[in-house]
Amino acid sequence: MPVVLDEFPYLVKASPELPSIIQRELGPGGSATRVLAVQVHAVVGGTPAYRKEFVLAAVADGNTTSGGIAGYVGRKSNEIAHPLRVLEDSHLLVKERDLFRPNRSCYRVAEPLITFYQAIMVREWARLERGDAATVWRGSGARFLSQVVGPHVEVLCREYALDADAAAGEVGSGVVPDPANRTRIEVDVAVLAPVDHGRPRRVLSLGEVKWDRVMGAEHVARLRRARDLLTAKGYDTRDTVLTCYSGAGFTAELGAGPGGDVRLVTLDDLYA
Repeated sequence: MPVVLDEFPYLVKASPELPSIIQRELGPGGSATRVLAVQVHAVVGGTPAYRKEFVLAAVADGNTTSGGIAGYVGRKSNEIAHPLRVLEDSHLLVKERDLFRPNRSCYRVAEPLITFYQAIMVREWARLERGDAATVWRGSGARFLSQVVGPHVEVLCREYALDADAAAGEVGSGVVPDPANRTRIEVDVAVLAPVDHGRPRRVLSLGEVKWDRVMGAEHVARLRRARDLLTAKGYDTRDTVLTCYSGAGFTAELGAGPGGDVRLVTLDDLYA
């Protein structure tokens, strides 16, 4: 049974202990419920409102760089700089810098409902108006996971990492170039210690997030490769933990003996 509390921020202002009381008394009781909780949060977030913007549609469709957004809307990068700043100032877009490439950054839609609306609803509006939501949902499963839930879970994991490590100075994502293999490694959750001027930047954790895939040794190997590449670039990685965040679990091999420098994080950990 859904329970809706109106004007919740005002209630919390009057009774700061209210969220913990509600969580204790009415919180989800099992891992299956938590899976559903993540998916619902990925759709509606915390604010039931949206604004239709073409640039927002570009980002919701997976174009997260200024160049990608410009290509989507058919403009040059310099022509969309002002709209992007306006959307940032309006807190509809969030600009996040690449932790390992300071001159690079990407955008994400701040409000989950906008992402869901643009990624799922807009392109199926004719069917939705006819009331054929069941058909729309059956055909949108893969897109929902890749464009809505997947990126949202990465945000949740970064928030978790920031709360879980008292030594964290900065948490974000980043790309580590791998020239020898002519590729690059995307790090979904990177935790860095605060800047200590005159000393190499400490990397506390490197993490990969998989919402709907069982994670195994190959994911750890990719993170270990990223750590070695960062060591070669001058980062302090002596105590770096390799963290696998999975909504689908881990292979028996990885679960039985992940190793001293590997940490496994489940949905139960996120909601603990």
